[in-house]
Amino acid sequence: MALIAETRLHGDLPYRQIAVAQEMARLVAEDNGETWQYGGHLFIGRNGYSPYTKYITNGRDTIHFVCTEDHPRNYNHSLYHAFIRGGKVYESDGKIMGPLPTSTETPFRASDFTKIHQGTPNQVAWMTDIHLDANEQPVVLYTTQRDGASKPKGTGGMDHRFHYARWDGKQWLTHEIAYAGTRLYPKEDDYTGLGAIDPQNTHRVIISNGADPVTGEPISHGDERIHELFKGETKDGGATWSWAPITQASTTDNLRPLIPIWSEAEGKTCVVWMRGTYRANRGEWTTAVAMTMLE
Repeated sequence: MALIAETRLHGDLPYRQIAVAQEMARLVAEDNGETWQYGGHLFIGRNGYSPYTKYITNGRDTIHFVCTEDHPRNYNHSLYHAFIRGGKVYESDGKIMGPLPTSTETPFRASDFTKIHQGTPNQVAWMTDIHLDANEQPVVLYTTQRDGASKPKGTGGMDHRFHYARWDGKQWLTHEIAYAGTRLYPKEDDYTGLGAIDPQNTHRVIISNGADPVTGEPISHGDERIHELFKGETKDGGATWSWAPITQASTTDNLRPLIPIWSEAEGKTCVVWMRGTYRANRGEWTTAVAMTMLE
């Protein structure tokens, strides 16, 4: 099962907390990870199926998370947000939903949280990254599959788009920001090259594209589609974007970029990604880890 770790440095909950992504349970350690105990079942997905979740903390007292109800292979799901603070679960606007569950039972479903994006057969959403802006408001990067309506599983995913969402203190503002290209490989219509929000500057994103982000024209090397990395920046909260290539004329894919939270890198952005061939999520890939520093 995938593990997502959040470090609580100080504040009202000074411990390291890990959320088990498949079951949305919490494991808690109060001794720097030496021993662990069950912390509670956070929420469940659609009909009990595993939802997908990403987390970010402010390092003091709050953990934000964004989630789906299900896997997009199974359901045209939406995207939701909530946060945890002081032993309670809150909607995006600060309304208390209830105490943080501490047992194997939970009253919360993913669909109970604040909706960011309404899923439809041609708007199936999947989160890519979440960070907090300078005002500690959540910002989300996510993708949608746009051509899956009425198609059998494994035959769609030929048109993906990137979206940018931010909470302005009152509401979620969402924008489609770029073409993403086709699915990463057959049988998984919703898999893309993914992307990352710059934690030092949430007005900047790095995305992995199989198409030009502005025109949607395919990127290829000979007859093979290739994913390249692009840097996007916005000056109006996500409504409009400027794009510049990070990788160009590649002969292999550039996938799944990450931007570490690295306060010492003042004025620079470190980008880490997978470079190579990725054909399945169970070991069928040959990739190297690449890194570059952007001024």
